Amino acid sequence: MMHINDPIMTEALAWLRAKGIPHEQKTAYQIKVGRRISYYPRTGAINLDTRTGSEAYRHRGLRALEQLIKARTDDL
Repeated sequence: MMHINDPIMTEALAWLRAKGIPHEQKTAYQIKVGRRISYYPRTGAINLDTRTGSEAYRHRGLRALEQLIKARTDDL
């Protein structure tokens, strides 16, 4: 699906592509990163999928996403 992206979403998508990180833009607001991470660039929110639903990650933003990806490469 094609989305008209704001600059924050465009930056996040470009960063993920440049790093070769598997991802899919689900909506104009959400990027699914790997199998278990959802990133919302406009708010910086990061959610981790769990067996019982979703859990908010305590840090926000693209730098926090980068750190999470480095720590959880098994989720990609």
